[in-house]
Amino acid sequence: MKKSFAVLVCLFVCLLACLFLPSRAVAYEYSLAGVDDAVMREMIDSSVSIMTLKETRTTDGKMRINIFLGRGAHFRSCVLSAAHVISGGSLDKSPPDKIYLVKSPSAFWEVKNFAAVINGFAGGPGLDGLVKIYNEIFEKNADLIPLDVLFAKRNFGIDAALLKIRKTKKPLNLPSASFGKSGELKIGHAVYAIGAPFDLIVSARNGIAASGRHSRNFSDSSGVFQISGFNVSVVTLPGDSGSPIFALERVGSAVRPKIVGVQIASHAVPIADKIYQYAGIGIANDIDSIAEAFRKEMGIGLDEFNCRN
Repeated sequence: MKKSFAVLVCLFVCLLACLFLPSRAVAYEYSLAGVDDAVMREMIDSSVSIMTLKETRTTDGKMRINIFLGRGAHFRSCVLSAAHVISGGSLDKSPPDKIYLVKSPSAFWEVKNFAAVINGFAGGPGLDGLVKIYNEIFEKNADLIPLDVLFAKRNFGIDAALLKIRKTKKPLNLPSASFGKSGELKIGHAVYAIGAPFDLIVSARNGIAASGRHSRNFSDSSGVFQISGFNVSVVTLPGDSGSPIFALERVGSAVRPKIVGVQIASHAVPIADKIYQYAGIGIANDIDSIAEAFRKEMGIGLDEFNCRN
């Protein structure tokens, strides 16, 4: 009887500890000292390229193929990116006809070069033949993986999209990125941006969290919208949109990369009519706001979601 009572007391004490003791604070790093090849490979390999295509016919019969390139982070057969990436730059445009995960630069350039030929062609029966060949590129190219949009929102604090990778004949063998807590990020904490500015050459750039979380207004031809986020000392260049921002979480003697934000824009200074100069500060949509919106919309946590199901 005494033994049973002692067990019940221990269980009660453990329950109280779980309820009232503060949870362990996330310890992000100010230094890059713990970053080794394995950490870099995890960040780089879980960051992927996204290509959207919109096809239109002009009044004179020409085919116009508009291509928009961005980035995203892979996790459990899903890709997290920015909403303006999958909409071809602005949500006032109609959705793209095709969205792909691009596994290799050669696949992207094959599509882009052939699209340039079609865009410059005068039209007629010959154009239809070119378009047929162009469409066959997608059917045969194993490095172009179709994506389906599950969630996309640009306003009320977020610019984010979740995409599902369609089943492939062979496993993609991509590492799954992990999510952190942007609310624990402090000014000066080390961050990495894994982007591909201007083309598909992946570029890892490190900097620091340059501000706390704040909201600011953005605008395009569809109107004004509000995004919650933080500044980083890494400029977001064309092609970087949707790139994951990683912080380094200390776990014992090791560090693990955790996604704390998604790159969406850069501060720019006007220097002439419609000409801007990047000011050296990037803007990231914070992962806490994205996760909160995702849970409200989908009824499940972002860190629990699995596109394989």
